[in-house]
Amino acid sequence: MLAALAAGTAVTLRGRQILAQTNPVKVRVVTRIAEPITPLYYAIKSGLFLRAGLDVEVTASNTGSAATAALLAGDFEFAQTNLLAIFAAHLRRVPIVIVAPAVIYTTQYPDGLLQISTDSPIKNAVDLNDKTVGVQGLNDIDALAVRVWIDQNGGDSRTLKYVEMPMSAGGPALLQHRIDAMVIEPPL
Repeated sequence: MLAALAAGTAVTLRGRQILAQTNPVKVRVVTRIAEPITPLYYAIKSGLFLRAGLDVEVTASNTGSAATAALLAGDFEFAQTNLLAIFAAHLRRVPIVIVAPAVIYTTQYPDGLLQISTDSPIKNAVDLNDKTVGVQGLNDIDALAVRVWIDQNGGDSRTLKYVEMPMSAGGPALLQHRIDAMVIEPPL
């Protein structure tokens, strides 16, 4: 939808018709700051949204769950979230509309990898038993992915300790051995 907005297409947002006009309509977006939002920043920086009559404002969020909560509170018109938060809303009959996927995970082009420090003795999932794993959100999609991978590969995810931290803190925390592993996405 944001791509359509950037191209100047008229759309309805909360019952209002949006067209190119002298006073741009404020559109607030909450998202994790990561590679998939590069087109959003490009459209803002190049003036595509302003030419379409939109003043797009981006606010950072650490997790999809936090972004979804902010969206539902009415603080934002759009949120980059994750399927867990969307499923949770759906199960509670909260109306959320999926506009477009931000990331489509494939094994050929993963959007994040479980990282360890270069000098770590960890070689497999079993070695992560009783270890500390950094995650962006304690009950977010990355934490679930870590649990599933460990359990499917011989480890026991129930023995893990989780520490919530922003992805930007993951690399230093690994190098300083404050955590043993963390899902880290590629930089912008």
